[in-house]
Amino acid sequence: MGAVPLYIDAAEHDQYVAAVSHLPILISVALFRMARDSAGWEDASLLSGPGFRDLTRLASGDPTMARDILATNREAVLHWLHRFRTSFHDCQGRGAGGQPVMDLLSSTQLDRDTFILNPPLRPARRRHHRALRPRDAIGRLFVGGLYDRMKEMSSRPASPRDDAELRRKLGIPDEPSGR
Repeated sequence: MGAVPLYIDAAEHDQYVAAVSHLPILISVALFRMARDSAGWEDASLLSGPGFRDLTRLASGDPTMARDILATNREAVLHWLHRFRTSFHDCQGRGAGGQPVMDLLSSTQLDRDTFILNPPLRPARRRHHRALRPRDAIGRLFVGGLYDRMKEMSSRPASPRDDAELRRKLGIPDEPSGR
């Protein structure tokens, strides 16, 4: 099906998804609550655009699922929440303008654009592996390794010798020669 597995242990997985999947839920919720709970929400909401909608999209997710995710991976989420606060304070310390904030914005733009244009690839376990066509993947799913052999045999022209050899392998008696 074309999937390439990522081999990491459970603790590593939980740490990483806390940063790139779970923490964004809290950030989305916090941003929306901050704006929604402000005295100027009525006017601010009229000015909100795609950026605000994009950044707060996760706040519209299933609350029960989000609660369960955050509770299940609590320690890792708290770790990344602390790191986010530190990063946010660094942004705050650079001020609202000037060269320090320009340097931060420029370097972050370059890093994110590089990430988007050249996403990291999972290392392939086998270099000769190629993605299967869906029908081949389904064939392997139902028939296993025999699928490749069946496909190979059906894709080459049969010779009388191949036919006789196949019949012998399958235990089928030879056809009478009078046919």
